[in-house]
Amino acid sequence: MSYDPFVIIGVDRNASQQEILEAYKAKRKELQEKRFLPGEEGADAARELTLLDDAYQKAMELKEQDNPIADNQDNYKIINESIKNNDLDKAQRFLDSMSYRDGNWHFYQARVYYARMWYQECKKQLEVAMEIEPDNAKFKSVYEKVCQKMNPPQQQNTQQRTYESNTTTHQEGRSYGRRNDADDNVGGTICSVCATLWCLDSCCECMGGDLIRCC
Repeated sequence: MSYDPFVIIGVDRNASQQEILEAYKAKRKELQEKRFLPGEEGADAARELTLLDDAYQKAMELKEQDNPIADNQDNYKIINESIKNNDLDKAQRFLDSMSYRDGNWHFYQARVYYARMWYQECKKQLEVAMEIEPDNAKFKSVYEKVCQKMNPPQQQNTQQRTYESNTTTHQEGRSYGRRNDADDNVGGTICSVCATLWCLDSCCECMGGDLIRCC
């Protein structure tokens, strides 16, 4: 029995690949939850899920057949040159004029966003491109580079930098750290007490006393 895959997915025949993908994912999630229900309801959901997967594959094949390949390739050449010349408005106009939006369309849209330094939007477009063409190595490679651009790795370990900043001298394989403020305060306090006692002892010896027996 023949069936219309677009009706099963719940989209119009003129829907873009992205719209088909989004509708398919939403309906599939709903059926996946229902298939674990007991009785006939769960069995029906499992059958509908299989039918939905087949409909999605068929719908994408039909969209590829409808794709005006020559026109798209010409547009991508113009878009590519426009991006190289930093004419991003022109590139965006050509992208907006294209009704068929495959993985390459989202890839070039990501390039325009990247050139504008809209990295979050660029990342989202690349994710859509990879969903449409999961085996495209170019999309994955660019996506990884964008992620690294957004989250650059730390140049040095924070703990190592802290240790190096506290280490001042190295002698005979041993490291000596800086004295901190607390050490300086303790040393200063001891010296002050000793100086005071020595002064009093000198005065008291004139009077016959001796506060510090060793002096």
